Amino acid sequence: MVPRTETLLTVNHIPYLIILFSGFFAWMLALGQITLRERRIKNYILIIMLLSTGIVQINAAFHFMCPASPCYRVSSVLSIPSCFFLGPLIYFYFQYIFFRDYRFKPKHMSHFIPGITATIAFLF
Repeated sequence: MVPRTETLLTVNHIPYLIILFSGFFAWMLALGQITLRERRIKNYILIIMLLSTGIVQINAAFHFMCPASPCYRVSSVLSIPSCFFLGPLIYFYFQYIFFRDYRFKPKHMSHFIPGITATIAFLF
């Protein structure tokens, strides 16, 4: 009887590898924004938005490819708060894109309360 060998990656993993690639690509785009000489507030918002998107995508790929790995546990803890931060970040990014005179005010911080709450909840 010939022992059955299982391969690490199969054809079924290709969509998840594409998702994993796009998560790391989002991180590379964020790194490109970090290296700009002149950064404005919209660049910082875009950096955080790309990092959050990358975390969510990498978590989705790890969920299907290797749910028992420690990498999945770390990425799942980070992905829930990232989801809560994505909505306000996208909103403020488009505010800065469409309105030249738009200014971020302290009252706008209330949009981040769910994300901060989720982060504190996952830390403790």
